[in-house]
Amino acid sequence: MNSYWNHTGKYEKEDRILWDTYIPSRGINLTDNESLNKIIKKFRKSSKAYYRYYNDGDRVPGITHRPKNYINSTDIRDQQKLEAWMDKIILRLWKASKKGTIKVTRYEEN
Repeated sequence: MNSYWNHTGKYEKEDRILWDTYIPSRGINLTDNESLNKIIKKFRKSSKAYYRYYNDGDRVPGITHRPKNYINSTDIRDQQKLEAWMDKIILRLWKASKKGTIKVTRYEEN
């Protein structure tokens, strides 16, 4: 199964461009477009939740049913839903940002 965790996600190339453009190592880069900024913030929060699922075994509310390491098993259905969820968010930001070309105009600390 393809996954962003293994760098084989469906929109891996787009994910890298978006991440490099809008998500610095601290805080978040924003634009003059407030609706795009909402999607950027959702992308950042979703990426954090995705990381927490694969790295820490946390449950992603509304997406996964149990933590990844629950009774030493991984529910493949949870992983498939999580990957589809990330696909949707990445594609939404990719389209809204005109393929990552909308310029960053300000930085915000988290």
